[in-house]
Order: sequence, then C-alpha cells, then structure tokens
Amino acid sequence: QQIARQLREQKEAEIKAKAEAERQARLEKAEAERQVRLEAERRIKEEAERQAKVKAERKMQEEMERKIKAENAYNKAKELAHDYLQSVKWYHEAAELNHAAAQFELGMIYEKGLGMKQNYSSAVGWYQKAAEQGHADAQNNLGSLYGNGQGVTQNYSAAIKWYQKAAEQNHADAQNNLGHMYQYGKGVAENYLVAAEWYRKAAEQGLAEAQNNLGKLYCNGGDVGQSYSLAIEWYQKAAEQGHADAQNNLGVIYEKGNGVEKNYSLAIEWYQKAVEQGHEKAKENLASLQDFQRREQDRIIGEIICRSLFGSHFDKFK
Repeated sequence: QQIARQLREQKEAEIKAKAEAERQARLEKAEAERQVRLEAERRIKEEAERQAKVKAERKMQEEMERKIKAENAYNKAKELAHDYLQSVKWYHEAAELNHAAAQFELGMIYEKGLGMKQNYSSAVGWYQKAAEQGHADAQNNLGSLYGNGQGVTQNYSAAIKWYQKAAEQNHADAQNNLGHMYQYGKGVAENYLVAAEWYRKAAEQGLAEAQNNLGKLYCNGGDVGQSYSLAIEWYQKAAEQGHADAQNNLGVIYEKGNGVEKNYSLAIEWYQKAVEQGHEKAKENLASLQDFQRREQDRIIGEIICRSLFGSHFDKFK
C-alpha cells in the first residue's frame, strides 16, 4: 500500500509538473506574441510618424513655394500698376494663391472700377478673403460696403463686426467708422461716450475726419459734456490738415464767439480756406458774415455822418 501510495503521489506530481510546464509554456508564448505585437505596433507608429513628418515637411515646402510665387506675382502687379489689365492679371494670380494684400488690391480695383467696370459684389468677395486673413484695410472696407449696402444687403451688424476687427488692430479709419456707428445708433444703441472713445483713438493717430467728429461732439455737448476749448483744439488739428468741414466749423466758432472772443477776421480766414475746397456751407457762412460786416459798416458810417450833421441832437433823433 505504501508503494502504491508513493507511485500515486509520484504520478500526481508528474501530472502537476507537466501542467505547470504547459502553463509556463503558454505564458511564454503569450508574452512572445505580445512582444511581437508591441514591436509591430511600434514600427507602425514610427512609420506613421515618419510619413506625417514627411507630409508636414512637404506641406511646409509647398506653402513656402506658394508664398514665394504669390509674392512674386504681387510684386509684378505692383510694377505694372500703370497697366491696369496686366496689373489685374497678376493681382488675380497672387490672390488665387491666397495673398491677402493682393486680394485687398483686387477688392479696391473692383470697388473703384479702376481700369474696369465697377463691381461691388466682386469687391465684397475679395475683401472678404483678405479680411478673413486679418487684413485690417480689407476689414474696414468690407465694413463700409456692408454699411452702405454696396454689393451686399445692407447690414449694420456685419459692418460693425468688420469695423471692430480692424479697429482693434489700431486702424484709424475703422475706429472713426465705429465711432460713427455708435454716434448715430447704426446697428447698436446710440452711445456718444463710446463714439467719443473711438473717435479719440483715431484722432490721436492724426486722422482729420475723426478729429473733426470729436470736435463736433464736444461742441454740441450732450453725454460727453460741452467743451468749446476741446472742440477748438480738435477742429484746429483737423483744419490745419486741410479738412474743409473742420475749417468751416472753426470759422463758426470764431464768428459766434463760442468759447473764444468773437474774431471775424479769423472766421473769414477759415471760411475762405474751406470755400477754396468747395465747401458749400462755408460759402454760405462767408457770404452771410461779409454781408453782415458791410451792413454794420454802413450803419457806422451813417451814424458818423448823422452825428456830424446833427451833433448832440442826433441822440434825441436816434
């Protein structure tokens, strides 16, 4: 019995050993297969990364070549500015290659009808492409077309959107245009304070139109507070740049004596500068002031003559 038990135990041990060996073999096989799989995945990943790198380098190279080609076409267009047909041809080539400045130039050409029939719709299309690339001039001009309803349905909200984008890039004309939208409540609630802020940003950059607009706000008062001294300051800056409306406004200030002593000589001087530029209101103001001066002069001369004739009796007659 002891021998039988020993044999049975020996056999059980052999079976266990065999089972353990088989289990170990399965584990080793699974590990080997896992390592093979990991290696395959690593190689696949490396190949994918290599291909992505090659693709990125190729794309970068193509982008560089596109930019060079676009810039060359743009420069060629600039060289041929005297020949609109050839210039437009090269601008088109550069614009199709996504050159923002060329897209803007094409927009200008179509908007103004330079060397071709005016086409606001085409202008909008090219401005849009340039504006979406962050071109501030294009953003401002696109805003103007939306504001005026040229080439698109009039849309003040869209106008403000593009003015805002350009204004935030410190584009003086866009800042002035944005001020106008807030002053007159176009697409936004009327707000003179915000209008003044945008006018001031443009005025401080030397934009005469904005300087004149800011002067008007201070002259008229309202939410910004009336200040003839500030109005004169900004009118003066614009007038000295040859801004006809500011010259006329400065003439009115001196004629009426708003914030300064009346000075008809200065009023006439500024009116005349504006008249020389064809400013109709200044022409009316100048004629009115000169007529007043003539009548006043006639009155004074008449009074002098009467006093010489009637002496102290004149005051009684008067």
